[in-house]
Amino acid sequence: MFLIKNYFFFFIGCEIHIKCKLNKIFSEKKKNIYDLSLPGVLPKFNFKIIKFVFLINFLLNGSCFYLTIIEKKLYFYYDLPKNYQLTQNNFQNIFNLILKNKCNKKIILKKIHFEEDASSSKKKNDIQFINYNRSGNALIEIVTEPLFNEYKCLINFIKKIKKIFFNNKISNLNMHLNEIRFDLNLSLINLFTFKKNKKIEIKNLNSFENLKKSIKYDFNRQILFLEKKK
Repeated sequence: MFLIKNYFFFFIGCEIHIKCKLNKIFSEKKKNIYDLSLPGVLPKFNFKIIKFVFLINFLLNGSCFYLTIIEKKLYFYYDLPKNYQLTQNNFQNIFNLILKNKCNKKIILKKIHFEEDASSSKKKNDIQFINYNRSGNALIEIVTEPLFNEYKCLINFIKKIKKIFFNNKISNLNMHLNEIRFDLNLSLINLFTFKKNKKIEIKNLNSFENLKKSIKYDFNRQILFLEKKK
């Protein structure tokens, strides 16, 4: 394994999704007809989110825009009946974030923004059940640059974020309830031939053990694909 690591370099980026202690972005009620996308129902902004934006900016020592634009991100999922997600995708409030962790590595946060959560779904006896209570919940999404190259440093970084957010009562961060989950962006380069794999994404991991297994598995898989096309 030591020799393999001298030949290949792994790039790992992470998207962390954290459910806030708010009901919804566009409602203060748990159940809301807006989430069911009934015709003629318009969103009504939950102004408590502004307090969360300034608190998070202060805790992470970032810079803050006072203006933001909330956009529609169009895509079809069965658990998003509107066929779009409302998000601060390109015009978020918080920027210029660089954090340090135990690895003595500067972690650059590409962006941090609010967005609506989708519904949750569960399959039982070949029937898909969809729970719309979660739809529209306020999510904070933290996106890093692909500066990690092994799982230990990434886990330390996520634990640091968890500690900051939990201590300041922004979220309960229960992993088993999906109140924090992460997506991984992975790619690999051969340091001698400079051949590189296309980036792949692993979505909705909700434990450190699954994150560790996913990174280990995909490191080996990407080497085989890059060198042997297997």
